[in-house]
Formats: sequence, C-alpha cells, structure tokens
Amino acid sequence: MTPEERKEYNKEYYKEYYQRNKEHIKQQNRQYQKEHEEEYKAYQKQYKEQNKEKLLEQRKRYNEKNKEKRNAYAREYYQKNKEKELSRIKKYREVNKDYFKEYNKKYKEINKERINEYNKKYKEINKEQSKEYRDNHKEYLKEYQKEWAKNNRRHLLDEQKYRNDESRLSAHNHRQLWTREDVDILIELKKRNVKDKDIANRLGRTLDAVCRMEYKIRQNGHPFTGIPVDI
Repeated sequence: MTPEERKEYNKEYYKEYYQRNKEHIKQQNRQYQKEHEEEYKAYQKQYKEQNKEKLLEQRKRYNEKNKEKRNAYAREYYQKNKEKELSRIKKYREVNKDYFKEYNKKYKEINKERINEYNKKYKEINKEQSKEYRDNHKEYLKEYQKEWAKNNRRHLLDEQKYRNDESRLSAHNHRQLWTREDVDILIELKKRNVKDKDIANRLGRTLDAVCRMEYKIRQNGHPFTGIPVDI
C-alpha cells in the first residue's frame, strides 16, 4: 500500500471505530475531565489565549456556513418554548430590577450625545415616512376615521365632556371674544406641536373653544386676515 492509500484506510477505520464505540469514548472523556478538572481548565485557558485569532476566524467561518440553519433552529425553538422563555425573562427582570435601573442610568450618562443624535434622526425619518403614507392613503384614512368615530361615538363624547370640564376650571377667558393676539398664539403653539390641553391652559379657554377655533382656521384661514394657514 502506498502512503496515500494508507491514510485513507486509517481515516475510514477510525470513523467506523468511533461510530461503534461513541458512547464508551464519551464516558471515558467525562471521567477524565472529572478526575483532572483543574488541569483541564488551565489547559483550556492557555489554548484560548494562545489561539485567540484562530478561534475567532473558525467561529466566523462556521457562522457564515450555517447561518440559515441556526436561524431556522432558533425560530423553531422560540415558537415551541415561547411561553417558557417569556416567563423566564420576566422572572429574571423582576429579580434584577435594581441592577437594570442602575445600568440604564449609567448607559444614558455615558452615551448622552449618541442617544440625542439617534433620536433626532429617528424623528426626522418618521416624519417623512408618515407624510408619505398620509399623502398616499388620504381616502383610506378618512374612511377609517369615520368608521372609528361611529363605533366609538359614545365613548368619545364622554371623554370630551370630562376633558372640557377639567379645562373649564382654569378658563379665565371663557365665553369671551377671540382677539387677534390669541389667534396668533394658537397658530404658533400648534405649529410647535403643542397639545390642545396646554394651549387651552395658556389662553385661559376651554378645550372645546380651542378645537372649534382650530377647525375654523383650517377651513376658512385666519379669521382676521383671511390668509390660509396649515396647522
């Protein structure tokens, strides 16, 4: 036999031998690890420190080859054990509440500028996407709003009454005529995306009065100048 043929023969022989005595070999390895735990751990540390780059490259290659298999296995496992995993995560969070709070504070303090930049970019992207969606689905949104208002009319009326009663307590300009200054302030605050509740508190009027004035401005423009205004 040539040396190449000898190598191939040895490979096949060892494969067959391992398949026959698989369990026996595993038991021997476990016993050896138990008897020589400290030596085995020290050897593992040395090997990892010496071959860090090599192990990272092997891991990257393995992940690239078996990316689809790993993702499919992870999805199947998550679907089977969804409730179990969620309960485990909830318990872990409840036990380590204080740790997570401290960690979040430290992370926000360290990455303050980065978080602010990300929030600004995210808001700009969301504004553009929402404008595009509204422009493309105007008719659908109008129909949906009408149906939702019909189905929840009673609830909306009760909520409006409650909010209006709350705003009436601080409405020192209730049932007084609107001035040009009040209208200009309302338009400025609305352009800054201030809530109607806060606008009513600022102007000393009820929430219903503010909403009616906004509707008039959208339909007919500025009540004193007649110029159309986008709110």
